[in-house]
Amino acid sequence: MIIVSVLRQSKDFTAKHAQWLSKQIKGHRFICLTDAKHIPGVETAPLLYDWPGWWAKIELFNPNHPIIGKEDILYFDIDTVITGDISELAKVKNFTMLNDFSEANSECPAPASGVMFIPADKKHLAWEKFNSDPDAIINSNCPPPYHGDQGFIGSVYKNADRWQNILPRKIISYKVDIATKDMIGFNPSLSFGSSAGKVPLDAVVVCFHGNPRPWKTGFSWVPTFSLKEKVCGKLKGLKLKLKSLSLKNDPIR
Repeated sequence: MIIVSVLRQSKDFTAKHAQWLSKQIKGHRFICLTDAKHIPGVETAPLLYDWPGWWAKIELFNPNHPIIGKEDILYFDIDTVITGDISELAKVKNFTMLNDFSEANSECPAPASGVMFIPADKKHLAWEKFNSDPDAIINSNCPPPYHGDQGFIGSVYKNADRWQNILPRKIISYKVDIATKDMIGFNPSLSFGSSAGKVPLDAVVVCFHGNPRPWKTGFSWVPTFSLKEKVCGKLKGLKLKLKSLSLKNDPIR
């Protein structure tokens, strides 16, 4: 079993982000599947196709990839924060996806691909289906949360295990499970009133799934990406807390 993330370089995601995630992985082999030719301090494997954006993740399923093809994979999005021991995640055997965090209260939540366990002997199912007509699949325009790679992957592995079911509370969402009204990135449509503003003790992975990116928050539990990002995040957080206090103390409002 290897741990893999995918980096298609862009304005938002660079080799430095792969290094940031790599430093969080302890006791496991980590590989970045990427179009970068070399990332100092990080083992890499090449992306072999030009599929755009999140569709690059489909290369995780290439059973003939020269480096990762024959390996079971524990996959993390590159903007994931590891907060604890991920050994239990590495022990699962079945194909596993997330429940989409936007459907936390749904009886039948859509699948999400931010964290996946991909057994080597199941890769061919997605690979063969996608390669039957990649252009049509990429341009299918399915509505959220059944869009993009996660919608496609979920359609192939309809009986996939879900992390929230097999390892409850181990993998959580920043927006759903942590953010409060006075914190960066608070989204009332994703908040169910149980957030306490901190990482629960039993959580080992925090997913950010979009903005804010973790390295822009300034939180002490998020590994530092750069001093500039850390300071800017702390200042934004302080401003939000001061604004929240001002609103609470203003009787007119």
